[in-house]
Amino acid sequence: MMVDRLFAHIHLAGHVDTIRDTLHEFISGQRFFNIKDVRQCVREATITIAPPRIAEADEWVASIENSRRGRPRSNHDELARNLVSCVLAMNDLHTLSLNLGGVTRALEPHIIDAIHKDRKWNIASLRFFAPYSNIPKTILEHYQNNTLESLHVYTGESSSEIETAAEYHPGLKRLHLSVLPNTGTMIASMDFARWKSLSTKFLDLEWLALDEKLSLQRYTPGGYSAVQFRKEQRGLARGLLRLKKLKRVAFTVHKEGFERKLIENNDRHHGEPEQLTPFEQNRWYRKVICKLAGDCPNLEEICVMVEFPEFYRETRGQDGQAMVVRRRTVYQISPKDGFSVGLMEGDSADERYGYGRWLQYAA
Repeated sequence: MMVDRLFAHIHLAGHVDTIRDTLHEFISGQRFFNIKDVRQCVREATITIAPPRIAEADEWVASIENSRRGRPRSNHDELARNLVSCVLAMNDLHTLSLNLGGVTRALEPHIIDAIHKDRKWNIASLRFFAPYSNIPKTILEHYQNNTLESLHVYTGESSSEIETAAEYHPGLKRLHLSVLPNTGTMIASMDFARWKSLSTKFLDLEWLALDEKLSLQRYTPGGYSAVQFRKEQRGLARGLLRLKKLKRVAFTVHKEGFERKLIENNDRHHGEPEQLTPFEQNRWYRKVICKLAGDCPNLEEICVMVEFPEFYRETRGQDGQAMVVRRRTVYQISPKDGFSVGLMEGDSADERYGYGRWLQYAA
């Protein structure tokens, strides 16, 4: 097998110390083969840097801030320089994912400096695991071209980030919006301003993913009557219909969405809040997706991803198979195929959704 085929995708993951050692070996070619040749063939790069332990996250980020204020320097600047050198060496890079945590700010001057050297990347897919508003405009301007088709960013409370993304990347075909978990706000739904921005700015959008509270939280019947819920769901459908070329949509449902009381509008519950069993929740979400698919005939696929496995414990499909996956479960509804339902495993890479591999079962 050709060496370049083995290294089409490089994934650097770990905390600061391990990443630094790996980058040093990668850049200097201190391996059993010549990495300086191999890195020319890398098509996808996923770079994840995290503190050694979650408990040290605040202290870790603070050390970066201190180094920027002229206080005792840490080794993050060296890491940033090595990281940029590593990425710049990948001539054929197609997909770049940066999940840098608190290192993002320390990286900014080095990335900007590299861009100013007129380094040309032909990147079609870009993921920033950082507030979109914090990404330097120099970087956005660098990717202001027709090659970028897919963008995954973290957004805030208003539609301003969508407006900015549209200004720099109007030709996007895939957009994945995540809300920062530490914003301290519950963004219950896509408001009118967001839908208007999406539909008028991204004319070629074919795939949309919404997660991190920017999901179906408003469209779960927590405290709603069935009539009120249906009204909200139609509003969601109208928003999706505004995107004329949209074919696929994916939502994320977090555990907090199920911790609220759910209402069944019938005589058995007498309109009073009642916590549904896992089996009832399972059945209810199938019903929700089928109704949404009926309201949006332009969509080919609708996904709802549940981000916690305990939702499916002791819940079985009609064929008796346990509906359990290791990390995530997804319903897939394909109107053209008669509303087929599938499960998806979150630990395997999937080209279409980036979430995982489909696991089919009898619905």
